Amino acid sequence: EDFDEEEFERDPVIGFYGNHSFICIWDDTKEEYKFLDSWGGQWGKPMYIAFDKEKPYFGKTAEETFGKLGKFVVCDLLQVMIRTEEELEEYDHQSFTITKNAENPVLLEFDTFDGTKKAASPAFLMALLLKQHLKAIKKETGEKPNGLGFCILADFHWEDIERVNNCLEDACNLLKLGGYSFFGWQ
Repeated sequence: EDFDEEEFERDPVIGFYGNHSFICIWDDTKEEYKFLDSWGGQWGKPMYIAFDKEKPYFGKTAEETFGKLGKFVVCDLLQVMIRTEEELEEYDHQSFTITKNAENPVLLEFDTFDGTKKAASPAFLMALLLKQHLKAIKKETGEKPNGLGFCILADFHWEDIERVNNCLEDACNLLKLGGYSFFGWQ
């Protein structure tokens, strides 16, 4: 398939840095990307998911829950996604543990509101976060995007970036998102 630069330029871009993400959308009038102000502009929003209530919630409020309670929250997903299964055996996090089952070589197990522990794959948790991004994009543009561009603003080795891209691809497939592309940041 030929790379269509015209079409790509219209896809929203989600950038990741540290434990934050930002969204850029194409501005037809200025013919350039602009940061989505409702998603924190150039600073973006924290990538936290809290499970201390029946319905999960995200962002700054979830980050505050992590600060107060130190549990019920999944964060640092990029740090999980860049690691190999072997490296994850040594990875320790305050609010979740790494586990696995027959279908999933990597699961994050975390406390929930009803006193039980739940486990989910990094791709599933990333899909929950991406769903929030898609809602913000739709609210701004009036339509769900056909595709997304992803950019990781971190100094990872290419193997690490490849692992993140694979996880993002799985998350996009869970959301039945049509197209997605990955590009580096220079």
